[in-house]
Amino acid sequence: MRKLVTLTLCFVLLLSAASFATKTRVNTMGENNEIMVDEANIWIFPSRLYDYPDVAVAEFNTYDYYYTKDGEQYYGYGEHFNEFGVHWKFGKDKPFVLGTYLYNYVGDYYGEGYVGNMYLPAGLDRASYGYYYDKQLYDFLDVFSSSYWGYAPEGLSNKRISLLYARELGGNKFGFSFSKLHSSYRWEDDEGNTQRDVSFSRYNFGFGLTEASGLWDVAAHIQMITWKNKTWGTPPGGGDATELDYTKPAGNMSFTLLGRYFKQMNPVVTLVPHASFVYAKFESEDYYDGTWFENPDTYKFNMLGLTVGSGMHYQPSAGMLAVLDFGISYVKADYEMVDNQTDPAETYEMNATVMTLPYFKIGFEGEVLTWLDARFGATSYWRDVKWEYTDAGEPDGKDFERWPDNVTYLGLSFNFGRLTIDTWTNPELFLDGLNFLSGEENGMNAGMSAIYSF
Repeated sequence: MRKLVTLTLCFVLLLSAASFATKTRVNTMGENNEIMVDEANIWIFPSRLYDYPDVAVAEFNTYDYYYTKDGEQYYGYGEHFNEFGVHWKFGKDKPFVLGTYLYNYVGDYYGEGYVGNMYLPAGLDRASYGYYYDKQLYDFLDVFSSSYWGYAPEGLSNKRISLLYARELGGNKFGFSFSKLHSSYRWEDDEGNTQRDVSFSRYNFGFGLTEASGLWDVAAHIQMITWKNKTWGTPPGGGDATELDYTKPAGNMSFTLLGRYFKQMNPVVTLVPHASFVYAKFESEDYYDGTWFENPDTYKFNMLGLTVGSGMHYQPSAGMLAVLDFGISYVKADYEMVDNQTDPAETYEMNATVMTLPYFKIGFEGEVLTWLDARFGATSYWRDVKWEYTDAGEPDGKDFERWPDNVTYLGLSFNFGRLTIDTWTNPELFLDGLNFLSGEENGMNAGMSAIYSF
């Protein structure tokens, strides 16, 4: 039971003036993509693609991943040039912008994989920026008896692609995004029998609308997940060996709705109220636990989340910007497992209520030299969690937990004409100096983004 509590919490916490910049910029300024105007907005508001034509974007990251080999799961660590995209502008009278992105992640990378476009409640979008908690999420999915579906064998890459489209529509800007992740593995013996057949697919669809002058944005995202997890075996009750399901999906999707509004109070201060809503459900059927089941066990997870916040831009002079976001979020998550191998069937339920009351996100960037900017950021999510358990229909206790989730960021931006390089910089670089001089083994950056305007 405790394992399920820990793993469910990890999943819940995971799902928590225009400039040419990047994911790294909004991340190092306190995870403030929701209130800043930035090229990285295209992943939550696809219509913002229209504001960023004719650019090439490269993302570099360190990340953890897991892969399957000989039926066992292994850990890997990657440092890669793992994402590249180009924004193409076509047409003169009625122009439109097309964004194409390809990826180079090894194994299964949860930061941009399973959580996909589930950007909220507050702090749940952190998975998109570098706090991946891979092993915990991996174990949580394993609770759904999905141990083998979808993991690229022996650390091979998954097939990934993202496409975005934006144009003017009815005087406003309209955008659409699509992304796909797919991984599969099939093994046949020398007699042509399929001994193992696993695959995983995730599809994301996004729709966005931005007011012509950029006064407001709204967007909706839909994510769908499916998989196949088969092996060769003797069916329940006997008979000839055949392909059998380890697990089967029974409906897995999420829906996200979000919006924001910019209200300029004076030349220095702009307020950005915003709100987000998410609903997600994941269900699977388990046909095997040492023996094959004719009537499978079932696993269900449902989540409802809401964030309401108010951001602020503070720009007292050119070349300087401070941002602040303050708000609350609410998450209600329900987990149910039905053991159909008992008579009568036994049901285990776990319910979690997570209040983030409040959260704070702050960031600052300022010009140091004409070609160099410095950035600082910090986040603090004040969590208040209640757990309720039911075992075989009987109440089984409650847990109450409170803690702050705090993170600080350091970043640098190098500007060389049409090329901008943003870094998420390791603070040890300032404490210990360059590793080739100090002899320390610290890396210089946890992530880096580069954007070229052509």
